[in-house]
Amino acid sequence: DLLRKLCEKKSGQNVFFSPFSISSALSMVLLGARGSTEAQMLKVLSLKNAQDAHNGYQSLLSEINDPNTKYILRTANRLYGEKTFEFL
Repeated sequence: DLLRKLCEKKSGQNVFFSPFSISSALSMVLLGARGSTEAQMLKVLSLKNAQDAHNGYQSLLSEINDPNTKYILRTANRLYGEKTFEFL
């Protein structure tokens, strides 16, 4: 769905994005979301609950980092928060 939306806005142009990076960033934020925001994010990520995001991401990283593969893939994600915002 995301690729389709991006292509609509950039008609006739090349589109490059990382579904892995986008889904991992959304999953990180999802773990702190509640209420309507959580429900919308679960829908977008096609998940039943936030724990599924954590379990799925952990499983995917295990497969990607399998020592028997012929490649090395390093990933990094970070969330930044507004200094004046009180985090729970």
